[in-house]
Amino acid sequence: MIWREAITRRGLLGKLTALSTLLIFRRRAQGESEFDITPAPPPVYTLEERLTPILAGRTPKHERVTLTLPPHAEDGGTVPMQLDVESPMTDEDHVQNLYVIADQNPDPLVFSASLHPGGGQLRWKLNIRLADNSRVRAIAEMNDGDLFVQEVEVEVLVGGCG
Repeated sequence: MIWREAITRRGLLGKLTALSTLLIFRRRAQGESEFDITPAPPPVYTLEERLTPILAGRTPKHERVTLTLPPHAEDGGTVPMQLDVESPMTDEDHVQNLYVIADQNPDPLVFSASLHPGGGQLRWKLNIRLADNSRVRAIAEMNDGDLFVQEVEVEVLVGGCG
């Protein structure tokens, strides 16, 4: 005769708790740590490490890109930015990649996007974070490989990349 016990939620939770406790003690007995909760520090990049692969030996032209930022940002944690690129966004002439670089941030690459033709007029409004007073530049890479850029200086009163 097989004896069956009705399983209740309370009974199931009790058995799972006992099992997890047993596994924890077993790991400790074998000298294993439970788990490491120390977060890895974010990677730090230099401006050169971020710009070199984007520029790839090319010199950007100062046209077709309009970057609008406030000259003085009270809080670097939220800095409004508007980015416009003159492009018909057709198969023959479109922005392929878009980058926003803040020279003084721990990771200068603030934003990047890969784009496709047919997306319509390129006008984006974003909030970005700035660690300190910085030159911010928007770089548009076109489908033919040409680069276009605009640079803006922003004074930050309270840094936002702690």
